[in-house]
Amino acid sequence: MSRRVTLKTEQKRSPANIFTAGEDIPVDTLVYISDANTVSIVSWNTGFNKVVGISNTAVTDGNEILITILGLHVLETSLAGGTAGDPVYFDNDGALTLTEPTSGSADFIQQVGIYNTPTSIFIQLLPPIKF
Repeated sequence: MSRRVTLKTEQKRSPANIFTAGEDIPVDTLVYISDANTVSIVSWNTGFNKVVGISNTAVTDGNEILITILGLHVLETSLAGGTAGDPVYFDNDGALTLTEPTSGSADFIQQVGIYNTPTSIFIQLLPPIKF
């Protein structure tokens, strides 16, 4: 028998860490540690295999940024078209996608979370896998 749990508003954000933005970072963007206590946007060319989490807000270079590193992340932008439990990946520009990438740096793929609803995902970073 399954049990349904509804989260209260104050429980909808998972623990996060504060870093310094190493560049302008949009909300809901995957980031990697690019320098001491500094994060930058992940892409296949930079930060691949170093994803640490997703930005909770949009910030400009040099400002503090809150990063969800594990657990439920409420999206500011919708990720429509999925079914609960679908894997979530990142595309060539560090954006979230439900479409499994077919090419990228050294032909690797990385799942970064699990789809919950169009406005929430569960951040769960898995190791990259070679195609």
